Amino acid sequence: MAGTPSAAYLGLGRTGESAWWRYLLGAFLVALVFIIAGVFWYLVIILISTHGKLPSFDPATGQPAGIDPMVNYVAINIPALFLWLCTYLSVRFLHRRPFLSLLTAAPSFNWRRMVVGFAAWTALAAVAGLVGCMLYPQAYKFVPPGPEFFAWLPLIFLMTPVQCAAEEFFFRGYLLQAFGKKIKNIWIAAFVNGLCFMLPHMFNPEVSYGIVPMALCYFSVGFIFALIVLRTGGLEMAIGAHIANNLFDGLILNDVKSVLTTRSIFVCIQAHPWYEALSLIVLGAVLYLIIDRYVPRTMDNPVK
Repeated sequence: MAGTPSAAYLGLGRTGESAWWRYLLGAFLVALVFIIAGVFWYLVIILISTHGKLPSFDPATGQPAGIDPMVNYVAINIPALFLWLCTYLSVRFLHRRPFLSLLTAAPSFNWRRMVVGFAAWTALAAVAGLVGCMLYPQAYKFVPPGPEFFAWLPLIFLMTPVQCAAEEFFFRGYLLQAFGKKIKNIWIAAFVNGLCFMLPHMFNPEVSYGIVPMALCYFSVGFIFALIVLRTGGLEMAIGAHIANNLFDGLILNDVKSVLTTRSIFVCIQAHPWYEALSLIVLGAVLYLIIDRYVPRTMDNPVK
C-alpha cells in the first residue's frame, strides 16, 4: 500500500498533533456539539413555525404533524453547519494542521473530481429510480412541481451541499484518518467507517421500514464512499456523489418517511427496502469500478 493514494490519505492522519486521545476528544466534542446544537435549533425552528406549540408526530410518516415539510427540512439541516465548523476547529486547533489535509492528499482540492462523482452518481441513481418505477409502479406518486417547489429550490441547492460536505468531512475525513493511525488494511478501514456512518442514521424515520435492510443501506453508502476516498486519495468524488444522492432524493424521488422532507416530483408511498438496499449496493459497486478503471492513480493528476 506504500505510495498509493490510500496510504497517502491515511498518512495525513499522522501529521500534526496526532495522539490517539486527540482524535477521541475531537470526535467526542464534534458529536456532542452536533447533537446539542441539532436538538436546540430543531426545536427553535419548529416552535417558531408553530407559535410555541410542540407538534405531534404523524405515525404514518414519522414527521411532525402540521409542519411545512420544507420548514422541517431547514430544521434538520441547520446542525450540519455545526458539524462542519466543529470538524474544522478540531483539525486546525486540536490537531494543528491545515484543513486541506483532511480533504485530500494532493496539493489542492480537485473540483473536477467532485463534479465527476456528482455526475456519475446522478446517472446511476436515475437508472435505479427508473427500474424501481418499472418494478413497482404502484409505489410511486407523481406530484407536479408547483410554485412552492420552485420557491424552495434555491434553499435546497444551498443547504444540501453543506449538509453532505459536513458529513463527508467528519465521517470520511476525520474518522477515516483517525482509523488510519492503527488500521492499515483499506477494506477493514472502510468497513469500520461504514459502521460508524450507519449507527447515527439508524435514528432516521426510514428505519421503520425494516432495521436490517435500512442498516444495510446506510452501511453500504458509508463503506463504498470510504473505499472511493481511499482509492482516489481525497474526499472530492465522495462529496460529489453524496450531494448527487441527496439532491436526487430531495428533488426527483423522495420517500414519504424521509428524514429530509422536501417537495420532490415523485414520492415513494410504498417502500420496498430490500430493493433500495440492493440498488445502493449495485450503484456503489458500479461507481467504484468506474472510478477504479478511469480515474488516474496519480493524486495530483486531474480527471481526464
